[in-house]
Amino acid sequence: MTTPTFCQSVQCFILATLIAAMSTMAGAQSQPASRITQPIDNRVPVTLEGNVHPLAQARYDLGPVADSFPAERMLLLLQRSPERESALQRFLQEAHRPGSPNYHHWLTPEQFAGDYGPADSEIAAVRGWLERQGFSVERVTRGRTAIEFSGTAGQVRSAFHTEIHSYAVQGKKHYANNLDPQVPAALAPVIAGISPINDFQPTPYVKVLGKAVYDRATRKFVPQWTFPEYNDLFELSPEILLCSTI
Repeated sequence: MTTPTFCQSVQCFILATLIAAMSTMAGAQSQPASRITQPIDNRVPVTLEGNVHPLAQARYDLGPVADSFPAERMLLLLQRSPERESALQRFLQEAHRPGSPNYHHWLTPEQFAGDYGPADSEIAAVRGWLERQGFSVERVTRGRTAIEFSGTAGQVRSAFHTEIHSYAVQGKKHYANNLDPQVPAALAPVIAGISPINDFQPTPYVKVLGKAVYDRATRKFVPQWTFPEYNDLFELSPEILLCSTI
């Protein structure tokens, strides 16, 4: 076995250094620069518009709940950078286009997070801010689309500048925030919104008019009730007709 010469040793050292540098550069390129470029200051907020329930109205308002009122399993929704959003849209088009190298190339949540989610430093900054406000952070979703956290009504008021009130609507008591929440302006590029801070349940708008029988000869439904104003509905194809059938 021959002993490497001095020149060979130097060449090996230079090659190893170049490989390490290239690996470092590749890692840096895979992680985008943080969009949080200024100090996180609660005194400089921006408003997350459209986050007050339509029924959280003054006429139903019973006043704020106690500061100790639990606010559990809220989600702070995260958004990707415009560059990563554009890349995601391109990938989605390619994944559904036959002949594309990415056709049906499905991603795991972790792959999705690495390619299209917020940067690690951004996640850490948002999580750190929530914890400094006293919230308990349960998890970051696998795709890095949201952070789940819990706290109290007092912490919600202090951090998001909105109060949780109780409301009496149609004989039932509900809880909801009274104002659109706010977050520090420094975090605004990363935060898309917040999950509803209320217990109002979605109201279905589909109404069952009655039963009907499908006539295969005419390819129409024959209503089994006597409301003439609804008869025109049965001119629609069965694929889009919303009713209960027998």
